Amino acid sequence: MMTKKSKILTISLAIFAVIVFFVVLSSTIFSVQKINVLWLTETKNLSTITSEQIIEDSGIKKGTNVFFVSKNQAMSNLEKKYPYIEVINIETIFPNTLNIHARERQEVFALKQNEKYYIVDSSFKILKIWTSFNENSKETPILINGDFQITQSEGEFADIPQSASAFKILETSFYQNCSDDETKYNLSRMKALIKSATFNESKIILQTFYGVKIEIYTPTQYQQKKVALAEKCLSSLTEVQKTTGTILVGLNKEQKIQASYTTRV
Repeated sequence: MMTKKSKILTISLAIFAVIVFFVVLSSTIFSVQKINVLWLTETKNLSTITSEQIIEDSGIKKGTNVFFVSKNQAMSNLEKKYPYIEVINIETIFPNTLNIHARERQEVFALKQNEKYYIVDSSFKILKIWTSFNENSKETPILINGDFQITQSEGEFADIPQSASAFKILETSFYQNCSDDETKYNLSRMKALIKSATFNESKIILQTFYGVKIEIYTPTQYQQKKVALAEKCLSSLTEVQKTTGTILVGLNKEQKIQASYTTRV
């Protein structure tokens, strides 16, 4: 049992700790003096945006105590102002420096609706809206055909049917199937292969630039392995076979993934 003297000492120490805490918080030592913008990727669509603009639009003010900076609000401000910016995190370097870690979102898919093309990244965030689209270019986003009812605008996430969720992991599947040397080229590799895609409840149909189609059944299951097997099957075809027919990828009766080529379109 604590004695009266011990209680007084405990209370005194607690009061002292609180005083020290508030003194530290109010100290200019912990006031934001420097903010850095650190890019994790090269920037193409954001190359004209300066670090000063990004810092200003984040809403973070120099002189603010680092403990009171609203990082979530700053991240929201930037991603709303600049659709192509994805803020990974805002790091505090004590005592008075903040590092904004960001990367540029990539144009992955194009969703067509009412003669408009909604350009989105792999998370289906709308980066821009086009009124024309070159489907035959291997550099433009992959055209996705589907029954879309998009009401969102630039900087927002497109509301897509649940059945289209398989597309959200399509890029990841290509990424995971790359070797270490190929990793940073996975999106270019995917765009160079796939011209357009169509989905329904049970499968994804990929139209390749070669001419051959790839049908992936139940695409939300084992998609990485199915994509890898589809590519392996494609590489085994002759140049003539690659121009027509269909590669079918799914589960056989033994529930094992298999791929086969058929001349039917």
